[in-house]
Amino acid sequence: NEREVLERKRDYRPTWNYTVVETVSGNYYPINSRIWIKDDNRQFTVLTDRSEGGGSIQNGSIEIMVHRRILNDDSLGVGEALNESAYGQGLVVRGRHFLLVEPPASSARYHRIGSQRLYMHPIATFATNLQDYESYSAAYYQTWSALTDTLPLNVHLLTLDQLGPKDYLIRVEHYFELLEDDTFSKPVTFDLQSLFKSIGLISNTVELTLSANLPLSDMRRLNWITGDGQLSEMEISKERSLKDTNITLNPMQIRTFQACNLGVSNKLNVHIVPHTHDDVGWLKTVDQYYYGARNYIQHAGVQYILDSVMLALDENPDRRFIYVEMGFFWRWWNQQTDAMRDKVKQFVYDGRLEFISGGWCMNDEASTHYNSIIDQHSLGAEFLRDQFGEC
Repeated sequence: NEREVLERKRDYRPTWNYTVVETVSGNYYPINSRIWIKDDNRQFTVLTDRSEGGGSIQNGSIEIMVHRRILNDDSLGVGEALNESAYGQGLVVRGRHFLLVEPPASSARYHRIGSQRLYMHPIATFATNLQDYESYSAAYYQTWSALTDTLPLNVHLLTLDQLGPKDYLIRVEHYFELLEDDTFSKPVTFDLQSLFKSIGLISNTVELTLSANLPLSDMRRLNWITGDGQLSEMEISKERSLKDTNITLNPMQIRTFQACNLGVSNKLNVHIVPHTHDDVGWLKTVDQYYYGARNYIQHAGVQYILDSVMLALDENPDRRFIYVEMGFFWRWWNQQTDAMRDKVKQFVYDGRLEFISGGWCMNDEASTHYNSIIDQHSLGAEFLRDQFGEC
């Protein structure tokens, strides 16, 4: 998902003896941000602005598939040809690609920074304005930044979200891999207070899980030992609040600070949650899943699931329900009467209706950029806080 890079070798799999059947498709892989080939002296890197496919089918070359089109069903489950069109023409996607040629030892500092700038480049928007520029600039701020100091080059501010008048969600990441660069692939320490003087004095800092729905000190992970004797246990601080505002990030580490408390201490919470809808992949859009359109493919309408759940909870006080995808619930919520919303709130306050993780949507087989995965969890949790209060 754009962060760590996996080495691929043509016609080879590291954990089993691979028999080559499909020379091309067997050597194609998802590209979420970059692909490269290298020798001892040079590294040729291609940065992409969207998820694409690619491989090195011939020595010394990189092949990239921006948009695929299949005119016949491949008999692998989707039930139709991959022939997307608009106005009678096949869809054409044109991505932006940046090429870098550098020595392998110095390539990371260019492709890591370049990938961030390419994916998160500013988007220009325009609007009509009846005021002249002098009047407008006198009445409104033209620029503003919460940062009052410069972040280290290998640190990226992923999230700055105001949860309340004096509460902020801050998420930072070290986006270099270990041993990738002699200078920037090392742990880095910085002070949150010196960076965010504009938001006032930081008096209490609580570290959270990545999705910001649980204090990290309260997290209980299932531990196991692998076949080769490795232990899965993570070292997690038991201190709920940080002693100061100095933060240390190791390569590829993401840390999240401040939010609400969920779960029970000293207890492993296991949730088995069914899929929100009958999943037939990209054959339906989000709206088609919700409203139950295109039923010749699959009979499914998420709005009716929510209708029937609320009816069942109302009829039987012993029933419970867990829901996951806030994107569907948001659509349903906006269509309800005040009386139904009050009833749903009571189900939530009584613990009979629960929301797990607060994600705006599920991330399953899609090649999603990690920024989007993290942000949509924050958006879903923010919607829940707005409607039902703090956790």
